Amino acid sequence: MRQLSLLWAGVIIGCTFLATPVKFMAPDLTLPVALEIGRLTFRAVGLAELIFSLVAIVLVGLRRTRMSALVPVFVLAIQWLLVMPMLDAQTASEMSSGRLGALPWHTLFVVLEVLKLAALLAIGFDMPPKKLTRRFPTAHLEETGSTS
Repeated sequence: MRQLSLLWAGVIIGCTFLATPVKFMAPDLTLPVALEIGRLTFRAVGLAELIFSLVAIVLVGLRRTRMSALVPVFVLAIQWLLVMPMLDAQTASEMSSGRLGALPWHTLFVVLEVLKLAALLAIGFDMPPKKLTRRFPTAHLEETGSTS
């Protein structure tokens, strides 16, 4: 699950936090075209995230990982079932008008994306501590009477 979560986090960082904002910096790209590219990008990323989610669900079902691995899956479900339809309608309206208005749904989507990314990184870097073992026999120390 660690590898999956880090791969998933990389997709989010690359697509959501790097590629998406950069397209709005292109001076010759009109707003409607940038928004349409964004819609297509988010659909493609959404498909990848759906696959990641299904793998996470299977891993939890097989008891190969903890239930906390489903946190990003739940956040994704909220994004796509509740926020994305509203964001999509808002984007369609802005594409037809050519003006960018207030984006409360966009802000909520970004907040959820940050939450999902934090959960994925926590899963990816959660490494249980290894037990410390002595590399030499303790009997030798007891014979000599030395403990240091």
